[in-house]
Amino acid sequence: VTDEKQKGYLTTILTSGKTLLSLINDILDLSKIEAGKLDISPEATNIRVVFNELSQLFMPKVNEKEIAFVVEMDESCPNSIIIDELRIRQILLNLIGNAIKFTSKGFVKLSFVIDNIKDDHLDISFKIQDSGIGISNENIERIFEAFTQQSSKDTKLYGGTGLGLAITRRLCELMGGKISVESEVGIGSTFKVSFHNIPYTHEEVFSEELYLWNENEIQFKPAKILIVDDVEFNLKLLHSYLEPYNFEVFEAENGYLAIQIATEVMPDLIFMDIRMPGMDGYTATKSIKNNEKTATIPIIALTASALQSETAKINALFNSYLRKPIQQKLLINEIKKYVEFEIVERTIDSVDAKYKVVSDDIITDELKKQYNSMFYDYAEILDMMIIDDLKNFANRLYVFADENKLESLKLQSNELVKFIDDFRFDKIQFQMEKINKIFIK
Repeated sequence: VTDEKQKGYLTTILTSGKTLLSLINDILDLSKIEAGKLDISPEATNIRVVFNELSQLFMPKVNEKEIAFVVEMDESCPNSIIIDELRIRQILLNLIGNAIKFTSKGFVKLSFVIDNIKDDHLDISFKIQDSGIGISNENIERIFEAFTQQSSKDTKLYGGTGLGLAITRRLCELMGGKISVESEVGIGSTFKVSFHNIPYTHEEVFSEELYLWNENEIQFKPAKILIVDDVEFNLKLLHSYLEPYNFEVFEAENGYLAIQIATEVMPDLIFMDIRMPGMDGYTATKSIKNNEKTATIPIIALTASALQSETAKINALFNSYLRKPIQQKLLINEIKKYVEFEIVERTIDSVDAKYKVVSDDIITDELKKQYNSMFYDYAEILDMMIIDDLKNFANRLYVFADENKLESLKLQSNELVKFIDDFRFDKIQFQMEKINKIFIK
């Protein structure tokens, strides 16, 4: 679909469908827990891998909201603990998702703490801290009730079913744990999930996938990468995965062109599709490997096959392989084996400085007061998403920016109008929140 309005309609349908599916799943989970039908299955779990996967999962939303996401792991953490990995993931997904949802600036921090360690058991805590809107004292107990959210105007901005925390508390209790929260309105919240006498082992839990730690930022040295695939979508997908990094990317749609480009530009790494018309990936790779000039270039096979015979054939010729559909985290970890890189530590202070609203306009306290006076119904407008109200908001905003000579705000209000015209409700929400951040007191 290339028409922007049609994209908007499709995005709205998909978003609504996901929301409905999420509600149904939450109700089913809650029903199973209350009926005693939900089983707990403890198994050896590598918490480092769990944290890495969660970091990867939430990073796009964190970057979109321009906040920091920090992970801290207790240095004495064993290789694995015996706990229900699926339910721990569910608990952390709910708590981290909430923290990000209710935080518009600052940070969200995920921590694993060992409170007490014995011969073969330990006491552990998972902490999720944020600098979000916070929770009032009278609402702290209510938020754990089914279909209940904090009753304030702010929550209209964020949506949700009111089931996440109810399920989280019941899961904690089912696993023999406890959940608590400390919060201050306007300052933020800290949720703590604690478990006692959890068995642990120093045996390594095998994981096929290595994940990037997201409290770090990977920076590759300049490198040339060649992608070979006869499907345009696959080329675009891999190109988009590589775009954030320091690479010069070349593309080839068949084996003949791959050999030619490899000889001309001498890439540092090649990703080679196996099945292509004309000359397939095997033949092209043999030719590159047999050429003295290009023989040492690492070549990674891209395959949709899961057959053992195919895998053995790939291993005999290629340096490594990735299965389709390609995941960005696996692609980057594969590149790490062949391209030099460094890790830049990310802290709350450093990331907070990076992820802030950028505006060339000078926003005085008087302008903030005027904005808040004019757009006191901002939360209701965003909550209802009525096109006429949204357009009225955007037009008033443009006039306000023009009268006060706020050129950056005029550009942002024009962007907002474009998203409204195209029915891009996801973009509308993000753009409105981005604008509102500038004037938040």
